[in-house]
Amino acid sequence: METPDFAAFVAGSVHVPRPLKVKVTSIRRKHREVLATPVDISEEDRKMSQAIVAFFEMYPIRITNLFTGHVVSKDELTMGRRLKPLQGDRRPEITVCERYGRAFQTLLRRWAECDYSADVMFYEPDSTEQLAVTAWKFSGMYPGTTGTDEVVRDLTSVGKPFEYTVPIEFAHCDHSDHVTEQASKIVAEINAMNANPNLATATQETKKD
Repeated sequence: METPDFAAFVAGSVHVPRPLKVKVTSIRRKHREVLATPVDISEEDRKMSQAIVAFFEMYPIRITNLFTGHVVSKDELTMGRRLKPLQGDRRPEITVCERYGRAFQTLLRRWAECDYSADVMFYEPDSTEQLAVTAWKFSGMYPGTTGTDEVVRDLTSVGKPFEYTVPIEFAHCDHSDHVTEQASKIVAEINAMNANPNLATATQETKKD
């Protein structure tokens, strides 16, 4: 059972959530690893793995529907209390701004047709960028839709970028203290010197010397 940090109650500091960060740890095609770039993978697998990593780590303008919490219920048998996880649609949703030539929709269709899946860690770093506050680790992720290809004619409004939100399906989700510890190790390896976390992409690859 987790023990509250009682010192934090009188520390006088408020928690300001930092932008969510993402790290792709594995990509498979029909149960075969392709992210590690073995010498015998095809050129398509190499390019698709790079594109999927970029889709998760670089291009999202919003990542939503990552939440945690419990409902407190009374146990009639023991007259005690139990915690039940909040229920609902737990699929992460990623919003992207489409690129010229419908590049993302083409990627999402190929991703689904060729049975690629990704293991992805989403984590929130603390305000010092030294450790993770909370983290989720998903396995077997793939797009739930390929986005809506809609065009309209409206001469009363100016053109604007085409955005759409993609629900991401998954096989398993782990939101344990162990996952948060793994995410903290990732944060510790990042060199955040002179970086503005509010302007950074969803991940940072620069490592400490």
